[in-house]
Amino acid sequence: MRRLTGLLTRAAFALGLAAAAASIATAPARAEDPSVSLIQLRAYIIVPVGLDQGKFKEAGVAVDPKIVTDNLLINEAMSANTSEVGITGATYQALAAPDLPYSIIAVAEQSPEAVGVMTAADSEIKSLADLKGKTIAGGDGEPIAYLQEALADVGVHKGDYKYVKIEASTGAAALASKQIDAWVSYNPFIAANVSKGLAKVIFTPSTKYFNNFVIILATKKAIAEKPDALAAFLKGYGKSLEWVQSNKDAAVQAYSKATGLEPDVAAATFAKRNQQFKSPDASVVADFSREAQLYIKYGLIPAEPDWSKVMTTEIWDRAFKK
Repeated sequence: MRRLTGLLTRAAFALGLAAAAASIATAPARAEDPSVSLIQLRAYIIVPVGLDQGKFKEAGVAVDPKIVTDNLLINEAMSANTSEVGITGATYQALAAPDLPYSIIAVAEQSPEAVGVMTAADSEIKSLADLKGKTIAGGDGEPIAYLQEALADVGVHKGDYKYVKIEASTGAAALASKQIDAWVSYNPFIAANVSKGLAKVIFTPSTKYFNNFVIILATKKAIAEKPDALAAFLKGYGKSLEWVQSNKDAAVQAYSKATGLEPDVAAATFAKRNQQFKSPDASVVADFSREAQLYIKYGLIPAEPDWSKVMTTEIWDRAFKK
């Protein structure tokens, strides 16, 4: 009798294990979090307007946005994984860093006309050639590569001028007080100071000097853990772009409201932006590679970034099934 009881007990235990295993096998996979945290420069119109129009919600993703005025804050947030998605200008010094914690998942713009060199409105400086012996300020620790190349083309070399790093928020004051002679900046700062009569633009680069790619980044952690949410974000971005291009006046109004920019500054900023929403494929890699050569030429990076680690088409392909 004891033997029969033992056999029944062991059989019940085995059945229990089998039932547990079956339950685990048939349990649904844990749902992916359908949200992303975003940090971007105030210069970019698509996400603020897309959020205002509900385009990201329609795509199935909740976006927690943070809008800033400094690229450095974006790099810090992405490196620390405090933001999962970032939209910013291509900073080759950051892209060349070893063990980069984020990847480019899309290219949003190619907008060289959105950047440039300003002087005070009443300055006698009329061109880059007049900057010999002057003080130039910019947001990078060293003069950006496009500026060095353009200056060299008019016979002004690095030892011919003084360069200082300056925050974007203080550039206008430094220019007005004659602490600097020229300021390397971008829209909306250019538009704001020109519209107020405080500054004039003496140089705008062409693609010969600078592509000014705007890139959409995602942390490698988010790419691994939230690929569907990131794909939904790209879908929402694409739908937002379509709406902006079809409703330009309304888009500028929404952009102005979301960022606090004056309507004329918002309009001028938008006008200088060349939207080119596309996959970071081999053709994009080739363009980035050519531009990186200028950074190497002027000693701003020691070598090209490893593009296989910098860019991925995985999220784009997932979003648009290419």
